[in-house]
Amino acid sequence: MTSTCEKKGSTKNTIQSLFSVPDSYKVPAYQRAYSWDEEHLSQFINDIEEQPVKKPYYLGHFLFEAVEEGGNSVYVIDGQQRMTTLALFFGCLMRVLSNRHDQQNGQSPINLDAIRECYLERKYEMRFDTVRDDQVLFRDLVLNGSSSSEAKTRSQKRLKKACDYFAKVMENKDTSTLLRWNKTVQEAEVTHFRVHDKVQSTQIFTLQNSRGKELTELEKLKAYLMYQVYLHAPDGLENHAIKRIESHFENIYRESESIKRLDEDAVLRHHDRAYSSHSPDNSPTDNLKKDIDAVTDNVKKVETIESFCKQLATSFSHVIHLEGLISIQELIADPIILDGANSWPFLLKLYAIYGDKIVHEPELKQLLKNVEITLFKFAFLHGRSSNDLVNYTKRLKGEDNVKWLQDEMKRCSQYSFRHRGDFNLTFRAFLDGDYHYTRSFRYLLWKYENFKTFDNDRKVSPGDYLNEFYEAKMETTIEHVAPQAGSYPDEFRNHFINNLGNLVFIPKGLNSTLSDKPPLEKAPILAATTYGSNHEIAEMIAESNKWTEDEIKERKRRIIVFSLMRWAAET
Repeated sequence: MTSTCEKKGSTKNTIQSLFSVPDSYKVPAYQRAYSWDEEHLSQFINDIEEQPVKKPYYLGHFLFEAVEEGGNSVYVIDGQQRMTTLALFFGCLMRVLSNRHDQQNGQSPINLDAIRECYLERKYEMRFDTVRDDQVLFRDLVLNGSSSSEAKTRSQKRLKKACDYFAKVMENKDTSTLLRWNKTVQEAEVTHFRVHDKVQSTQIFTLQNSRGKELTELEKLKAYLMYQVYLHAPDGLENHAIKRIESHFENIYRESESIKRLDEDAVLRHHDRAYSSHSPDNSPTDNLKKDIDAVTDNVKKVETIESFCKQLATSFSHVIHLEGLISIQELIADPIILDGANSWPFLLKLYAIYGDKIVHEPELKQLLKNVEITLFKFAFLHGRSSNDLVNYTKRLKGEDNVKWLQDEMKRCSQYSFRHRGDFNLTFRAFLDGDYHYTRSFRYLLWKYENFKTFDNDRKVSPGDYLNEFYEAKMETTIEHVAPQAGSYPDEFRNHFINNLGNLVFIPKGLNSTLSDKPPLEKAPILAATTYGSNHEIAEMIAESNKWTEDEIKERKRRIIVFSLMRWAAET
């Protein structure tokens, strides 16, 4: 029976020798949490599955930093994604093999207790532990394969999925295959550096490439900033300066795990577009390099970097607050739904100035309304105007010049950005057309639905529209009243099937129920829903006992009257 982690004389630098030392490995809080998805796990399994028996498997390079408090712990600066995966792998492998041997009442061909002590837990201390916020869930998954803790953040959900993935894959493999995998991984060759201060770890991490998931733009930016701090901090204060940057990134990564709609690079990009004075077409890193290079004094360079990191951490926090408002506040959700790329920077800047007051102060509410009108109009002026919202955002410095932006967006609500055309004339031309089966008109029909719903009844919230709360069948869509599959004259098919008057806003599940039923059969189904616009169609069909060009024209007329009122410019 082969022992594990007792080959002290081995000269090979392997995963086994890496864990043979007394040290336990930890992930510092300023590192991002677990980020491997199924594609990375699948690649890991494919690698060890296809690895020739007589050839060593290379698992990449690791960078460790001694923990200053002493003891037998080291920080994993580079390689924590692979180490996290290894812990989950060995935990699952041990459980699968243990269950099989218990069922067969036989002796295990490998020492499972040694695997546990080497790679998972020794004297009640984890041999490897992930970032602090994920530790309880991670330990349960590694040691038990399940956890009573709810997986709340993205990294926690990935940890749970990785554990489930390994369990599913291993259950379908015979024991000899699993034993071969165990040998391949334990004997996998690695290289590693162990450094004793942050200056060394910053230099090495910045200059080296490692195998694994490609670094995000935020990770690359962090490495660049920490290296710049090392270069420009006063002699003897490098470690202290790097620590301050690490503390900001600890906040950034903690906040990023609570963000649902945006990944870390998207937040970085929106922050850059909101605050950088340089072109939004450049990368955030390139724009920040310009700012740092423009500063000649080394101390001020470090201050510039720290100020940026602090402001970036604040933006991550503001995204969380704004996400909470998106679900319930149309004033916040509408610009995001219409044009997230340009609206997120604007909302980040506005929220930084006013906080939650943006949905309570009348003048700010009107500003947001004018932004929504302008962005909606822009969809119909595409190709004839330029979206200047980000440029306006960059000029927004504080409460002292919000008045300028309010006046500008008031003009834009009538004439679009750069005042290239009259909104009402252009929009009316699209409404008068025959084809409205588009994303923009789904948004329009959502607003029309809420207009038709009585004030005391529940309206369709932004969270409903975005289907944040329900299963897939409740996602909202638009359906044809006169079905597309019907047999019609060319005139009717060309001018009325995809006409606004023939489109209705419904949940996707109801869409499948209605299917290709004729309008008279759809009427009682629509009447039974809670949607006011559905009731309108049902009543029109019941009144005339038909659904023809006349009914479609009349309903289109009603929607046009609403639309011109709903998206009228501020006077």
